[in-house]
Amino acid sequence: QKTQLASRFMDTLGTLRSKKTSGSAATFGSMIKLHGQNTDLQQVWSTWKLMHEKGISPSSVTLGCMVEALVNCSSVEEAAKLVRETASNGDSSILNTVIYSSIIKGFA
Repeated sequence: QKTQLASRFMDTLGTLRSKKTSGSAATFGSMIKLHGQNTDLQQVWSTWKLMHEKGISPSSVTLGCMVEALVNCSSVEEAAKLVRETASNGDSSILNTVIYSSIIKGFA
């Protein structure tokens, strides 16, 4: 069942890579979360970058999925750096306690 879900998400990612559709922050967040659960750091970053290439801004939930995925991939420093960059880019309104808790959990 988990393999089927991963396969469907990969199909969705392939569709999103095409110029035909842009997707949503929620869709990208779900895919990032899946890649994080599979500890596939390369796909986590690839999906994050594709979201930005499509002009989609992350929501607090999407950023939370990204931070959690990075923590699951043992990339806590990268997660902390992403949060610092988000704050310094003027997007601090999407930062929340869940995101900070994920980073703290990673350092624990």
